[in-house]
Amino acid sequence: MNNNRKMILPSVTNFRDLGGYTNNDGLKIKKNTLYRSNFFSKMSSKDLIRIEALQIKTVLDFRGRKESNSNKYKEYSRIAKYEYSKPIETKASVELYNLFITGKPTEKKVKNLMIESYKEYAIDFVTNYKFLLNLLTEKKNLPLVFHCTAGKDRTGFATALIFFCLNISYDDVKKDYLLTNRFWKTTLNLPNKVSKSSVRAMLKADIDYLNSALNAVQDKHKDIDTYLIRELKIDRLKRKKIRSNLLEKTR
Repeated sequence: MNNNRKMILPSVTNFRDLGGYTNNDGLKIKKNTLYRSNFFSKMSSKDLIRIEALQIKTVLDFRGRKESNSNKYKEYSRIAKYEYSKPIETKASVELYNLFITGKPTEKKVKNLMIESYKEYAIDFVTNYKFLLNLLTEKKNLPLVFHCTAGKDRTGFATALIFFCLNISYDDVKKDYLLTNRFWKTTLNLPNKVSKSSVRAMLKADIDYLNSALNAVQDKHKDIDTYLIRELKIDRLKRKKIRSNLLEKTR
């Protein structure tokens, strides 16, 4: 794994290249091919020029419709040839939003709702994640960036699925997931009256959150591979295409 990951876009702090991770077969993810990110609405003009230089072909947005409408971005056509929206808005996330609006969140309530939200990603939004993995079977869609608002939760679970598909170790799945805590600088407007501990519980990447999604998968299926095959319909041929498109030999 590359431990020296650098910020590529200063105004889009959780935008990062997934290239460089080595899988259990000794192959590594190609650089400048697959990116994960937070939303682009606050991107500077300088960073727009930087991201144009990456020659991204596809952008996939997991934000819910309300999120997209409140933070519209009009320059997607300058970033990529293909733009797709596959909204993921869980029941738990709606409840969490309402909890913060009422000004009565606690750290425990927030953490429990985050955990429930991750479980919903795994069980109720299979179609959205299947769409992403299918995009990765076609070279014409690469380089590709997928994102949500923070680039942390929906995007974090998506990254984990891709890594498992590529036979990346759980240790690197976990390390990459937790990098959000190092890079992401939130620009979200949050009520001042709520406790700092409840805000931290919502904003941080917590391995308990990710594990709750993975545990939900294993409760329904015996392992991640079975989930990929039965739920996401990523058979051996599709996985081979994804690996061919994203992996290369280490030098």
